[in-house]
Amino acid sequence: MPDAFRRVPPPLADRIAYRCIRPAASQWLIPRTTDVRLTLGRRIASAAHSGDGLALQLDDRSAREVDRVVLATGFDIRADRHPLIGNDLAAALRIRDGAPLLGAGFESSVPGLHFVGAFAAASFGPVMRFVSGTPFAGRALTRHLAEPRARARLRAQPASAPA
Repeated sequence: MPDAFRRVPPPLADRIAYRCIRPAASQWLIPRTTDVRLTLGRRIASAAHSGDGLALQLDDRSAREVDRVVLATGFDIRADRHPLIGNDLAAALRIRDGAPLLGAGFESSVPGLHFVGAFAAASFGPVMRFVSGTPFAGRALTRHLAEPRARARLRAQPASAPA
């Protein structure tokens, strides 16, 4: 219900989003990883070949002999720091924690600038981060762009000068 999520107060929306997309494994993975040692929240200070594996020195001064290293570094979706968005445009965006605050049709505070996908999750909910959110996003964006007012705004935008 992305349209309803958009109207939920931010503290409640944050709790809902966390509950929907908290870290979790599929049930079939759990038995396959019972003998796997996981080390969370550490940085690798050094790594060296050791036989068929690696010898790791971690930032807490502990050492590990491992067969494999999986780095799950995560990512932070921030419109205000995105390399494709210049400083002037970023300054014109209404944001919360780096995410653009979006209205109907996924439009930002900059007329004619729309964000979909993970950028839209703060406004429309965690489903926007997944393929399952694309039908809603596609319909909402299409409906918004088909409105006469949106078409008039787009026509009124000055063309960008060639670089």
